[in-house]
Amino acid sequence: MSPGPSSDAVAAPEGVFDPFRPEHYADPRIIDAYGPSFLAEHRKAMADPIPDLYIARRNEDFESLTMWLLRALARQSDPETALRNIAARWNIITEQVGADQQRDRWLNLRATYPDRFVRT
Repeated sequence: MSPGPSSDAVAAPEGVFDPFRPEHYADPRIIDAYGPSFLAEHRKAMADPIPDLYIARRNEDFESLTMWLLRALARQSDPETALRNIAARWNIITEQVGADQQRDRWLNLRATYPDRFVRT
């Protein structure tokens, strides 16, 4: 977390890729390791990130999404059926967790999203 050791770790050939401190983007060793254009884009992305989806049982949501998406892509299911099955599974998960609790988690999370991603 401190400037010196973190810059050393980010600049090291087998180091940790986690430039997040302002001095990381100006460190010549880090610029040499990653390139100025990559670091410029990374810095922009770090300034306006979308938080991860932290809701209860999200892994189950993603497993269902992945399974039905792969089936649709492999033409083992039509897209409409896949989407209906995903929605049905997500509804079951939401009911098991508690719809009010899950909604509140989502609304709190969405409030942290950059404005350009939030529909009104």
